[in-house]
Amino acid sequence: MISSPFDLPCLAKEQCPLKPTSLDNLFNAISDSRKESDKNDLIHITSSAFFHSSVAMTITSHDNKIIAVNTAFTQITGFKQHEILGKNPRILSSGKHDKQFYGEMWTALSREKKWSGEIWNKPKMVNYFSNG
Repeated sequence: MISSPFDLPCLAKEQCPLKPTSLDNLFNAISDSRKESDKNDLIHITSSAFFHSSVAMTITSHDNKIIAVNTAFTQITGFKQHEILGKNPRILSSGKHDKQFYGEMWTALSREKKWSGEIWNKPKMVNYFSNG
């Protein structure tokens, strides 16, 4: 008597379906697949929050180059994405913060790999009198 499709006889070894060794293994395989789906959903939601936030945000690489900016950043600073990507965030420095402020920011970034706060940046200088 055949009680499941996994009990069907195979004529050739390469044609046999993979047989789960137990229900636990099958559950774990489904669970792992779901975790990957959940991870992808979280990445999508996080990405959406970044790009649609009204707060200007940048993401920098380990060598301190801007690798992503959100729409609020481009609207607030006046920089277009292609003008700022690959640049050091230092070009935004307004001079309104002292060395201690930046030292504390870099210490937090070094320790925690993130920093949250407000920085007075200078916007892109726009020449309204140019011909072009």
